[in-house]
Amino acid sequence: MNSAKWIWKREENRANTWMCFAKDFICEDPSALRMLRIAADTKYWLWINGRTVLREGGLKRGRSPCSTYYDELEVSGFMTKGMNRMAILVWYFGKDGFSHVSSGRGGLYAEMTSGDNTELVSDESWKAVRHAAFTGAPEGAEGPNFRLPESDIYYDAAREPGPWTEPDFDLSAWENAEAWDDGEARAFGAFVKRPLPFFRFSELTDFINSAEVKNLRIEKNTTLALRLPANLQFMPFLQVEAPRGKTITVRTESYSTAGAPGVNGLQCVYRTKEGLQAFESPAWMNGETALFELPAGITVRTLRYRKTEYAANQAGSFSCDDPFLNRLWEKCRRTLQLCMRDTYMDCPNRERAQWWGDANIEMEMASYCMDAGADSLYENGVYTMAEWYEAAGDMLTVVPCGSERFELPFQNLAGIRGFVTYYRHTGRLELIRKAYPMARAYVLRYETDARGLAVHCPGSWDWPDWGENADTVIMENAWLCLALDACADMADLLCLPEDAGLFRRRAAGIRRAARTERNADGAFYHRTENGKPDDRANALAVLAGFCEEADMEGVLNILRNTENASPYMEKTVLEALCEAGRTEEAILRMRRRWAAMTEDDYSTLWELWTKEASLNHGWSGGPLIILSKYVAGIRAEGDGSRYTIAPNLCGLRHIDCTAPTRFGPLRVRIDRDAKRMEVTYPKALSVTILPSSGKEREAWTVISGNL
Repeated sequence: MNSAKWIWKREENRANTWMCFAKDFICEDPSALRMLRIAADTKYWLWINGRTVLREGGLKRGRSPCSTYYDELEVSGFMTKGMNRMAILVWYFGKDGFSHVSSGRGGLYAEMTSGDNTELVSDESWKAVRHAAFTGAPEGAEGPNFRLPESDIYYDAAREPGPWTEPDFDLSAWENAEAWDDGEARAFGAFVKRPLPFFRFSELTDFINSAEVKNLRIEKNTTLALRLPANLQFMPFLQVEAPRGKTITVRTESYSTAGAPGVNGLQCVYRTKEGLQAFESPAWMNGETALFELPAGITVRTLRYRKTEYAANQAGSFSCDDPFLNRLWEKCRRTLQLCMRDTYMDCPNRERAQWWGDANIEMEMASYCMDAGADSLYENGVYTMAEWYEAAGDMLTVVPCGSERFELPFQNLAGIRGFVTYYRHTGRLELIRKAYPMARAYVLRYETDARGLAVHCPGSWDWPDWGENADTVIMENAWLCLALDACADMADLLCLPEDAGLFRRRAAGIRRAARTERNADGAFYHRTENGKPDDRANALAVLAGFCEEADMEGVLNILRNTENASPYMEKTVLEALCEAGRTEEAILRMRRRWAAMTEDDYSTLWELWTKEASLNHGWSGGPLIILSKYVAGIRAEGDGSRYTIAPNLCGLRHIDCTAPTRFGPLRVRIDRDAKRMEVTYPKALSVTILPSSGKEREAWTVISGNL
């Protein structure tokens, strides 16, 4: 990509600018294969000869501190012999956020080739004009919170430029585009080929209650609540008959965060023209209910929506004879899917940011319920972290991020453990090679004190978890040990025995020191606000190997009776109980902790235990992992070519669980009454079913075989 130019209109280089580009060109052979490579700061929509080729192309910038993604798509099917028109609408965010790094310049770059021939490039011959209907917010309007690089949609239909994407629209009044010179274009940085699939978009679809509002005359200012089948990413569509100048606002119940004024998501504000008119917001929002605020004096013809989502399919499932657990597993899966887009997100409304603690849990959830389309989302996240590390020398917790620099040690250490977790499911050694240098440097920055415990390494934010009474000394030492173990495993994979030995010696020393930090009843305790041991610290002590089985009871008492953890760290508490052989106790705790979220009518899981923050938060989906990994007992080993099946029924009578593997689906079906277990899996997998012998195995009929 070096023959085209970055084009724009210099005087229109403001934040939240929408720019129209059009180019007429001759095609002699429409059947020839044509590859279009296109980049923008920030998002774009593409038409050829009036036909929609792509909705929401482009990705938020930030694979490295200065780089821009480009898309590659085959477009010959949209061509006709003779004159053709390519039309592109670009939305320039123009501001940084927790998920985007602005170049500081609006820009479009396009190059179309057929074989070795370059047939079309972006240059000064293109026509360009600012889309005047996208007006931007009026002065003093409350916009989305600063974490979001996107702006609200403000659209004045009376200022529309006409059907400019159609091939017969007259462009003579448009000026030519301007090219950024070489020095200016450096702001866009290096090109990175899009590593993610293009997003999915449905056809326009009726809301559940769209029929109730068709041809509805609005006699007084009214808010209509249009219901979606679940919490979705979607674009609202309206068709109304109205006089000019009426304002319609569309939000969802996820627009604002309860108890946090000003922490808003995104909204769409539409101003009518005269007569019958239709509008679809090009920017997505999320929620279960679209709230259309409608003024008196208009007639609703129809209100609809277009669903959109990240292009990965469900490939895993879990069902049993307990409706509560089935509902919880499905809510976890839906919560995960709503947190997938340009990156793994913490939440789809107020931030859309890739906090690595969230991404780490979401990756492991995806390994039990999504197909390989989800792999590229996690892998691109790791590569982004690594490239920011290579550029800045810091392992950051939120990348890309143009607003602030965040380094949260506990999330980073958990993420290092996650690199190996991902490898065990996928066997992707190249990702280990990319992640290892930053992981190695990160754990080696820790020193130990005279007792042998880790000396605290402050980050930009020392955040262990939401909730009270975190025992951060025990937590930090345990997270460090788990990260050292992961680095040792990575060093083994990369044939670095000296490094592996170094990491294991350091971990062993910390474990010896940590075992002295137990109180009289055997639980781990260092220092907390109320002078009592913490469930999170003791859970991590189990996972990090700080306590032996003979000394476990004091720790287990804390895990049974203490509930400080937020939904983020609660997954760790459940995991510790399962690893300690107390899976039934883990399920009892899970039922208690997730009862309100599971029994609530809302389709996704909340950030906190009550509806005081985001209503869809990826980190709350830990039960999906617990149910698939420990109850159904499906555990990946090695490089994802070996699996162990070690179910724990926890009082259940029936389980049917499928998990995706790198070679295809693995399914476990259990009937306790019939004492029968059936395991089917791809031929390429090596599967061990436990127990492999003894009276317990003899009492069951175990059938295993290839799909």
